[in-house]
Amino acid sequence: MNPLIEQQLKQIGTLIEDLRKRIGDSQQKLKDKQAAYLELTQEYWSRGSKIAVLDRNEEDYNALSEENERLQSQHAQFREQLERILAYTKALLGEFRS
Repeated sequence: MNPLIEQQLKQIGTLIEDLRKRIGDSQQKLKDKQAAYLELTQEYWSRGSKIAVLDRNEEDYNALSEENERLQSQHAQFREQLERILAYTKALLGEFRS
């Protein structure tokens, strides 16, 4: 075989191997990028779900906080009324003893 043609065929073979390696590297990079994209997408949806839960919790917290304030106010009113009843009872007891 002609040495020039043989040399060119070797160069073509070397170029093909280099191209094959580069394609393999590119495919691996693409797989890595796809995996990273999938991970980021899952993280995005996970955070979205967590935000939705936190929003619901905030609404529940606000409702519970308002209910707590109402109950504390009601408790204070009951306490005032009981203290007045106790004062009246003590006054009546004092009247009966005298």
